[in-house]
Amino acid sequence: MEKDFIFKNRSFSSCLLAAYTLVGENMKGILRSTWLPVLLCGIFSGVFITTNIRLPEVQKFSDSHPALFLTIFGISLIGMIACSIWAYSRLFSMLNGQSRRWNLVRMLKLWLCCVIIGIIIGVILAGGALLAARHLKVDLLPFIVDNWLVVLCTCIVGVIALLPFNYVSMRYIISPEARFFPELPKSYSIGFRHIGFIFITTLITFLILSIIGTIICLPFIILVVAQTFSAVGVANGDPSGMPGYFARLHGITYGVTAMLMIYLAMFQMIVYMFMYGSIEKQREERRNTKLPTPADESVSLPPTNPLTNDNALPDYSI
Repeated sequence: MEKDFIFKNRSFSSCLLAAYTLVGENMKGILRSTWLPVLLCGIFSGVFITTNIRLPEVQKFSDSHPALFLTIFGISLIGMIACSIWAYSRLFSMLNGQSRRWNLVRMLKLWLCCVIIGIIIGVILAGGALLAARHLKVDLLPFIVDNWLVVLCTCIVGVIALLPFNYVSMRYIISPEARFFPELPKSYSIGFRHIGFIFITTLITFLILSIIGTIICLPFIILVVAQTFSAVGVANGDPSGMPGYFARLHGITYGVTAMLMIYLAMFQMIVYMFMYGSIEKQREERRNTKLPTPADESVSLPPTNPLTNDNALPDYSI
């Protein structure tokens, strides 16, 4: 893809429309490039969720073969993460003009950076809650429940504070010369200055994809509800009504759901890519624009043609 298609001044609705057009015109190419890692990710996801389901046959296997059970659990978790990173790197190798190897390494580094930031944030929040509970001499869980409004406000502020990372992440993926941690203060400040644009784009995208994602996850949700009611009945002394193949059905359903959700997440990342390109284009236009001053009244802005359609979408064929 030509980078001029990415770096264009767009509104949040134009970013969604551009992502929809791009995916629609290149669906076959995206599927052909990403089907293998997505399929493997679905398989690993199905195995992973099966090891976490509370069923008699799963519990029996875990008790009789604990080492093998933990090995399967660990391999499925690592495979799920690795294949998702592989799938996203394949997608962006079609978008940023870099090689598959470059994108795979860059996506792995981005994932590690996000994990480090998540650990730092988690330690800060957990440490703050523990210190507050110790200072007030109360247990942690009752303290959180009693101060739920403070917890809610903290979560809202935290989500807003994390929004600029959508810009930071896309810049790290799209721009070859970008460095994550060395340029983090500057990149974060740029994203924070466009927090309104990032917020509305993220919110609208989240609402739309949440509706689609709920429909996709509906079969799996039904199975989870059925398994939950069965577990409650077994705890009360009733026999389990789950068929013998329920664990396999549960794993297969979740695997297919995970595959579809990966493609939904890919669409979200494409929206963020166009959002990043729009922010960069706005910054470039501000740098290049020279407003007239009273000392030089001869300087005038170029006339605009109201009939020009500057928002027309180009051909996004890859």
